[in-house]
Amino acid sequence: MSIKVFITDDHLLILEGLSAILESIDGIEIVGIAQSAQNALEQIPLLMPDLLITDFHMPKMNGQELLREVKKNYPEIKVLILSMHEEISEIVELLKDKADGYILKNSGKEE
Repeated sequence: MSIKVFITDDHLLILEGLSAILESIDGIEIVGIAQSAQNALEQIPLLMPDLLITDFHMPKMNGQELLREVKKNYPEIKVLILSMHEEISEIVELLKDKADGYILKNSGKEE
């Protein structure tokens, strides 16, 4: 049984690169991608991923707002936040909103 992953980031290069890395790992299936939180919220109920990986800083609706909506409506979906920012206060707020993890964009594929 594979882990179904959905990725949201407003940068197509990040979406395609992260998808390629994750698809190369046995047991992971990319079920969808979106360049906006709004588009992700439309697709998630149809695809029901096990894991949502989302960028934190996106226009219109950011990753924290997306996290809140997903956890409110689909608490069983794990949410991993991607960001280039290392502010502890920001990370603490995301964890309070029930983020399941936080990873920096400058991390390597092993992490």
